Amino acid sequence: NGNLFLDEVGELPLDMQVKLLRVLQESEITRVGGTKTIKIDVKIIAATNRDLKDMVDKKLFREDLYYRLNVIPITVLPLRERRKDIKPLVMYFLDKFNNKYNFNKSITCAALDYLYKYDWPGNVRELRNIMERTIIMCTGDKILRSDLNIKTIHDCNEIESNSVVEHIEKNEHFSLKEAVESLEKELIETTFEKYGNVRSAAKELGIDASTLVRKRKKYKDKDKCNCENINVLTNKN
Repeated sequence: NGNLFLDEVGELPLDMQVKLLRVLQESEITRVGGTKTIKIDVKIIAATNRDLKDMVDKKLFREDLYYRLNVIPITVLPLRERRKDIKPLVMYFLDKFNNKYNFNKSITCAALDYLYKYDWPGNVRELRNIMERTIIMCTGDKILRSDLNIKTIHDCNEIESNSVVEHIEKNEHFSLKEAVESLEKELIETTFEKYGNVRSAAKELGIDASTLVRKRKKYKDKDKCNCENINVLTNKN
């Protein structure tokens, strides 16, 4: 009289698929070590990141079980194809792990932008792992881009350094001005994070402090994430 969620159902070996199919067909189970048959009334929700139809064609997944499970299919796109979900997920995990570890940390716009650009081959599980590790390891009150250390899992140097080139390849209308602004913004934010103040960052970049402030404001206004100086409030027990 409830719901049963079966995660990674595509990993079930064939012998277990037979048992699951019988449960679905007969609506009954037998406890481990038991002999009595128990009638059940349960809704099954199954999830997988595998292509079950392809597995059926390759004789790796039972066709009858596939059609038993595939009554109302819901396709969830990979995280890289629904980037608008990244920010809410980041903020959710930030709040979750702040509460879990009794922290009150926030994340900078540059760090969030870096997470937004990343391709997330491991999808939401990878994002969760990175957020938990970063919150634990980050020594400051704000998570900087340098704190993320995603390269320990997937080397994204090439992704980041070629971001402008990739954009040009995908968008024939990408102008030189946009390319220059993209690189300038990244250089400014990286330098500002490194030094932590306008005066030192401006000196390193070889520009006036007022110019740096003006440029940072310009890019902040353009930034879609609009999240600089986000403060996450946590409810402490």
